[in-house]
Amino acid sequence: MSQLSTYRTILSEELGTSETVYLTQTKRDRAVNQACRWIGNNYQVPELLLQQNVTFTTGLASIPSRYHKKGHIKAYDSSDTIFEFLTPNNFDTAGRGITIDYNITAAARRIHVVPTTTTTLTFRYYQKPLEMTASTDDSGLPTELDYGVCKYASYLMKQEKGEFNEAQVLLASAREEAKLWANTFADDAGEIYSTYEGYDYLQS
Repeated sequence: MSQLSTYRTILSEELGTSETVYLTQTKRDRAVNQACRWIGNNYQVPELLLQQNVTFTTGLASIPSRYHKKGHIKAYDSSDTIFEFLTPNNFDTAGRGITIDYNITAAARRIHVVPTTTTTLTFRYYQKPLEMTASTDDSGLPTELDYGVCKYASYLMKQEKGEFNEAQVLLASAREEAKLWANTFADDAGEIYSTYEGYDYLQS
């Protein structure tokens, strides 16, 4: 796992500068966090896999802070009965299942479940990488992805500066780094696949 301080060092190498007048530390950190999200959106990272019990009250539960819908695998009860993840429209007529939708009373998005008598489900899902702010914060991604993350962050910053040709080279390099990691270190990491909506999510 890598800390923000490590990403900062590698990003300066990729950019060829450590100046923070135009390329401020805030911009650098934002680009790194965006790059980590890019990895999380496109690859199933084993280090981010989590199993967690979620408690429902009258059919509603708060969404775990790092829950990643795109990385949802399954939800099941104590009898190992599977609760399918449904779209809100299909959920309205379902006898059993879960969805994420806005709740007017809570004035926020919530996990909804039917039957509403359900009290606890075990969720297995891929978390979002941690949003890093302090130098010691850890994204949760493996160190083998450090250069892929920083090349993508460099791509974002070059885009912002209008250096589009250099940006495209960095984007291609970031994709290759991520693919190399997927082919070498991770099982079935080449794509985020949805078993409940019937199509592949973003691929690198």
